[in-house]
Amino acid sequence: MPPPSLSASLPWLIAGTGLTTLLLLILPPLARKVGLVDRPNARKQHAHPIPVVGGLAMLPGALLGLHGVGITLDTPSSQAFIVGMVGLTLVGLLDDRFDLSVPARFGAQALAGVAMVLWGGDSVNSLGNLMGGGRIDITLVAAPFTVICVVGVINALNMTDGIDGLAGGLTLIGFGQILLLALAAQQVEATGSALAFIFVLIPFLAFNARLFGRPRAFLFMGDAGSMLLGFAMVWHTVRLSQGDLAIMSPAVALWVLAVPLLDMFGAFVRRLTAGHSPFNPDRKHLHHILLQRGFGVKGSCRIMITGAILAGVVGVGGQLLLVPEVILFLLILLLFATTLFFGIRN
Repeated sequence: MPPPSLSASLPWLIAGTGLTTLLLLILPPLARKVGLVDRPNARKQHAHPIPVVGGLAMLPGALLGLHGVGITLDTPSSQAFIVGMVGLTLVGLLDDRFDLSVPARFGAQALAGVAMVLWGGDSVNSLGNLMGGGRIDITLVAAPFTVICVVGVINALNMTDGIDGLAGGLTLIGFGQILLLALAAQQVEATGSALAFIFVLIPFLAFNARLFGRPRAFLFMGDAGSMLLGFAMVWHTVRLSQGDLAIMSPAVALWVLAVPLLDMFGAFVRRLTAGHSPFNPDRKHLHHILLQRGFGVKGSCRIMITGAILAGVVGVGGQLLLVPEVILFLLILLLFATTLFFGIRN
């Protein structure tokens, strides 16, 4: 069955926004009663417990929007996607409340990746023409490589969720890039699915970002939100950079996810060079460095979101202008190397 037109989907998208907004209003008092709050500690910026309900509020709205654009439980790919999103949101919710172990979180993320590959049939089978000598196929290792990508992107987004508005803003920019590429390719389903997430991220950011003169976030997305959005982002970038549905090359997918990936790889390299586990938390992520340089929460968030927009200009522009994949890949390698160099020094 062909996906519905965008005009027919618009009421569903608006309903998704309304449902998310309603939940963002009614869930915080309930969250405080059951202890679903993020409490201050030495690694966090806030001084008071903040309700962690953003992910729980965005999930129903996103599902409603996805239903309206034709992404329902009628294909293995959408089944694995929807079940993966719901499952990871619930695991994230448990982590927000009870602080699950790292193996438990990673195990749930890996399981979602396995379902995406084996159930949904979505995997990274080709890296594209990254080296200029022809397409690089990785079919033999596609399954484990895709699972690693799923776990990596989810945790990359989670690592950016350290100051108000940042993780949500970066995800909004990412889906904005997917939307532009989908519109250019006249890919109706991808256009609709990107809008489904944009329509729930906007009300979330109205409560989470420091907007309208608000001095701090009213609520957080929590691990439930970062797992939901991270899985949604990696599903879209994998699905839309491979096979007949491709609207971007794998190199462009790296630009769509550039800022979270830069932050994660920088953190891992810095910790390993210091002799620590790459999974040990610290206060040396990109937003921490900007805060230490005196930019403040708003300034640091704006700088990193501006960086994501500029990365999008390179990635989306490169795709639309048919810039060779090898050039886009070499440029992002240069960006990674520069970021790692300065990250290790800080």
